[in-house]
Amino acid sequence: MGRRGAGGACILSGKATFTDSTISGNWSNGTNHNAFGTGIENYGTLTVTDCVIRDNSAYFGGGVYNRGTAAIQNSTIWNNYAFASGGGLYNATGGTLVVSNSTISNNWADCSDGTNEGGGGIFNTQGTLTVTNSTVANNHGCYNGGGIYNDNGPLTVKNSIVASNVARSGPDVDDGAMTAQDALYSLIGVWDDAPLGDSNKSGTSSMPLDPELDDWTQFDNGTWGYDLLAGSPAVDAGDNTNASVTDQRGFARIVDGNGEGVSQIDMGAIEYLSDAALPVLSIGNVTQTEGDSGTKTFTFTVSLSGTNTLGASVSYATADGTATAGSDYVASNGMLSWPAGDTSRKTISVTVNGDTTVEPDEGFTVTLSVASGNTQIITPTATGTVLNDDNQPPTVEANPTSVTTDAALATAVTLTAAATGTPAPTVTWQMNTGSGFTDLSNGGVYGGVTTTTLTVTGAALAMNGYQYRAVFTNGTAPDATTAAATLTVNAALGIAPTTLPAGVANTLYHQTISVSGGTTPYTSFTVSGFSAGGTGLTLSEITANAPDGSGTLSSATVYARISASATANVSGNLTLADALHSSVNKSLAVSGTVNPVVTTPPITWSNPADITYGKALGATQLDATTSVPGWFSR
Repeated sequence: MGRRGAGGACILSGKATFTDSTISGNWSNGTNHNAFGTGIENYGTLTVTDCVIRDNSAYFGGGVYNRGTAAIQNSTIWNNYAFASGGGLYNATGGTLVVSNSTISNNWADCSDGTNEGGGGIFNTQGTLTVTNSTVANNHGCYNGGGIYNDNGPLTVKNSIVASNVARSGPDVDDGAMTAQDALYSLIGVWDDAPLGDSNKSGTSSMPLDPELDDWTQFDNGTWGYDLLAGSPAVDAGDNTNASVTDQRGFARIVDGNGEGVSQIDMGAIEYLSDAALPVLSIGNVTQTEGDSGTKTFTFTVSLSGTNTLGASVSYATADGTATAGSDYVASNGMLSWPAGDTSRKTISVTVNGDTTVEPDEGFTVTLSVASGNTQIITPTATGTVLNDDNQPPTVEANPTSVTTDAALATAVTLTAAATGTPAPTVTWQMNTGSGFTDLSNGGVYGGVTTTTLTVTGAALAMNGYQYRAVFTNGTAPDATTAAATLTVNAALGIAPTTLPAGVANTLYHQTISVSGGTTPYTSFTVSGFSAGGTGLTLSEITANAPDGSGTLSSATVYARISASATANVSGNLTLADALHSSVNKSLAVSGTVNPVVTTPPITWSNPADITYGKALGATQLDATTSVPGWFSR
């Protein structure tokens, strides 16, 4: 709280400078004209740079009350309140106030003293006020001048934005005497008085001019403000004459913001900087060998592109990756600098220690940080890759294992080998068909002949017994060759017969069906779907014998009773799975027509004797036997 209703933060009658400071939360309980500038009250010489003056309240000049000489630059005057006039700044009789590269926003003048004045952002009464490259927006001024209210004092507004403010009269600027000589290259959102000249841009009460400000944001120097949106009418619309080279944030001004090829300052406190307008830094990777002894220098190149208006600098430092500072390389850090206008390439040198240790490639990083001169770092980190140049011949780590398949089986079989070496070895598979090993080529049944896994798909029975091996090489003798693996190819699964032969009429029909081929052990063997068709055939029994312990497959037998003069058929399926068909069963169909062969069975009489007409037969005289099953009558 300010003493006697005066400055809550400071009362100045001499000379004072505020830099990188925040002045906030001060208020005054004075009445009428005794409550001045609770943020800062100045009667001497005041300089404010890179400061934030906010949340202060007073009767006059909530943020700053000036009756001396004051310069406010690169600062934010925000959310201050005046019971009467000058919510943000109050420049009193005889005062000289210069505001540059600053944002004045969301300040209030309440006009509660009944004077019907205002000046939400700035109130100037019979003082000298100059506003350059500043933004005065979103302030509230009750009766007059939501942004700036000038009461009979010299006023100059140049390269500035005064827009989106609120008041009953002159919402942005209330100064009926302001002319084109007072407002230069500025954007006034609402101006209903005499035209201000071609250098200015202005709207009217019925059609305000939108400056297209971005959201309220805090900048790296601690101040607050509004970036310009792309396409804002304030971009490249100011005057370069005697213009500041930096904006409120400290970023370069006078750049080509709209991409039209001309560097022109913007209106307002914040310069619009497109990606193309910003100077950018990048660093490139380095890869080379370490050497067997001594040291090698890894030279990293740092590039600066774009317009270097302010000069630039950047810090750098190394960091371990798989390489370790001290043993593998010498840690380094420092700073690179470019004067204004210089965009030459700079280098960073890092010392790498040589050795004869066989080891993998190693790496470390160099990272750029803390760039100045509104410079962007687009590639902040580079990697130094230390190539191992201590070679080691290949050594076999894994031999391929022999494999078995069925002839023409669609499922692939694989042979895998592995080896180590420095550099990593390459591999070629070889085949021996009986006349020595030769290199394989991809195609046909072979794939992956230059990888660690060879695939064989659809092997033929003729390939049974072929041998395969892998040869590894890396340019360092000797090459490494694996042991040979053998491919076993078994015959495909088959049955016999596939067509049932004819049977004998009036005879019990039976036919054994055998299975061969495949890879033991067999895992299942079932008979299903057998049926009899036509007439005269009764299907009496089907049996299927399971595999024995050695994996040998027994046969299936079909039994049927065939009547005389009958033609019929028998059909069905055998389902078999072997060691290579653990999840895929193979169905083998058998079918055929059973055609009875009619024969007359020979008869042998047990007690042959002549038969005499009229003589009684003996008890066994008609007994007989036959050598084949059949029927006969007596």
